Amino acid sequence: GQGKKPKNPNYYPLEVGNTWRYSLTKGKESMDATASITKIDTLDGIALARLEVTFGNTIGPTEHWRQTSDGVFRYRMNGMDISPPICLLKYPLKADAKWEGDITVGIEKGKYSCETKEESIEVAAVKYKAIRVKVRIESQGKVDHTTFWFAPEVGVIRQTIEGDVPIQMDLTKFEHAKKK
Repeated sequence: GQGKKPKNPNYYPLEVGNTWRYSLTKGKESMDATASITKIDTLDGIALARLEVTFGNTIGPTEHWRQTSDGVFRYRMNGMDISPPICLLKYPLKADAKWEGDITVGIEKGKYSCETKEESIEVAAVKYKAIRVKVRIESQGKVDHTTFWFAPEVGVIRQTIEGDVPIQMDLTKFEHAKKK
C-alpha cells in the first residue's frame, strides 16, 4: 500500500456543462429527459451546482446540489430551500449505511431517512458497480420513496420514484464537460 488515504470516488461530478441524458418511463409513457449543470450559483456564500432538468420539451425542476468531503447534498428543489440540506450520499462510503434527519422544505417540516447498498446494475448495456440509496421522506403525513443509483465518476445512473404513477429514469449517456 502507498500509505495514502484513497480519495472517495466522485459519485456526482458537478462541473458546469456536465450533462446526463435519460430515458424516462412514467407509467406507460416514455420520453427523453436531460439533466445538466448550467452554472454555479452562490447561495448564502456557498457555491452550489445548478441542475436543470427537462422532460421531453418540458422544462422540469431546478435543483441545487453540492458535494463535500461529507457527502452529496441537495440544497434546493423547485426553488424551495431544503434546510438543513438533505444528505443523499454519505462519505466515507459504506455499504449498508443508514442515516436520517429532520428537514424543512420551503415551510413544510419533515423527516427523511436513507439506506445504502452496493449493487451491480446494467443501464443502457453498460454495467456499473453502483451505490443504491433508498430515500424516504415523510412530510405532512405523506411519505415519498425515491431511490437513486450513483456510479463513480458518472453520477445518477438510475432513479425511481414510487407513487400512483411510478417513474423510472435510466441513463443513456453521460457527457462530461470538455476539459479545458
